[in-house]
Amino acid sequence: MEALLRRVVETRFEDLSPRNVRDVRRRFIDVVGCAVGGSVAGGNEAVSTALRRVGGPGHATVVARGFRLPTGQAAMMNAIQCRSYDFEVSEVDFLQAEQRATGHVCATVDWMALSVGETLCCRGTDILTAAAIGGDLAARLASAEDFEPSRSFDLSGTVTAFGAAAAAGRLLGLDSDQLGHAFGLLPSLISGSFQGVLDGVHAFKLHQGTAAQNALLAVDLAREGFEGVRAPLFGPRGYFAQFTGSHQPEILTRDLTGSLKTQGYHKAYPGCYGNHAALEAALSVASRSPLAPDDIREVVVEIWSDKAGSFLVRPFGAGDSPEKALFNTAYAIASAVVRGGVSLADYDAPAVADPDVLSIAARIRYEPSLPDDWGRGVAARVHVVGFDGTTHSGEVEEARGFPGRPLSDEDLEAKYWANVEHQTNVGTEAAEEALDLLRSFEDLEDVRTVFAFLDGSR
Repeated sequence: MEALLRRVVETRFEDLSPRNVRDVRRRFIDVVGCAVGGSVAGGNEAVSTALRRVGGPGHATVVARGFRLPTGQAAMMNAIQCRSYDFEVSEVDFLQAEQRATGHVCATVDWMALSVGETLCCRGTDILTAAAIGGDLAARLASAEDFEPSRSFDLSGTVTAFGAAAAAGRLLGLDSDQLGHAFGLLPSLISGSFQGVLDGVHAFKLHQGTAAQNALLAVDLAREGFEGVRAPLFGPRGYFAQFTGSHQPEILTRDLTGSLKTQGYHKAYPGCYGNHAALEAALSVASRSPLAPDDIREVVVEIWSDKAGSFLVRPFGAGDSPEKALFNTAYAIASAVVRGGVSLADYDAPAVADPDVLSIAARIRYEPSLPDDWGRGVAARVHVVGFDGTTHSGEVEEARGFPGRPLSDEDLEAKYWANVEHQTNVGTEAAEEALDLLRSFEDLEDVRTVFAFLDGSR
């Protein structure tokens, strides 16, 4: 614990590598774009109304909404908007080669750094450093857990709060003792249930935001002398005992004296990463051998045998929600086959009720035939079978956005513009001004210059 706290408190911008700076700058472009595009997603108007009713001094901007909120509430709202299409940069690459997930770290940690940074009128270098440190810590905590979606707490509501507290604590000048108390308060504040994903409701993204709000509350309380538990991670009822099953504590300090882990996974498509390889395979079929919905007898999707009970492979039909569509392989494939492309609008209410898409989704069959040693978690095979007896197949060994096929800077900026075009409050000229500042974030003397173009008033 002392080693982790020292790393948070003592790391300086000069300790970051050029790669660290580039990684976090790219993360900021991604999370800002996704918060703008996600502003129009289902449920967000309700959150906005509720938070504005609570009120308080407007210290930080809620992007694309034309108003400001107290810092913690602004970070919460921005994180929720950012997560809304499950499109934002998610994993921080730490031990993914060992199949250890880090979850949706950046929507919470990066928006915490940005919102606190705006409140304090911080320089770009300070905010970059805070986000780099917070993301690294959250990734370590997540990787130390033997994570399993069917039984674990949702990482986006648990470890992200520790990363967000580290980022906020850095910017607010907490010392090691104060930050230790902030961490010691978080086991009383965090949560995160997968049930929102299973039910296909707005709740799936709520803890992405409450993790930020509660992290700042813990930091503020600790700064004023409110004491947290003494062993927040490994106490008898500390984080790992309360919120995880089996875990590997030695992972927390692996390569701790080395460079920060900052590389994000930048998604090429909306929706859960687990759908992306199959979606991309379906797109390849649609581009080479387009078939009308009435010409398709079935679509066969090869999966690994132990994924047959996954939340991703449930049926999708009339009345199912956009939120369920984000986490449903059948919908992702059917939409790609029918539309021949992917857009944010495909995950809005009118699109998920498209009869042609629902018809294809009903004809999808899963075949547990993928070999365990091939493309685990990042690959897919899809076969579109016509009534005429022909079969058109697509295979993807690694979906775009994973480390083997990362998005280029040009791809990332195209994604930013796709988000901007999905809403109407932030205009093209304002979005271009903001993007230009984000491209050289470390040169900013005051981050408020970015938010002046993102509030939705231009």
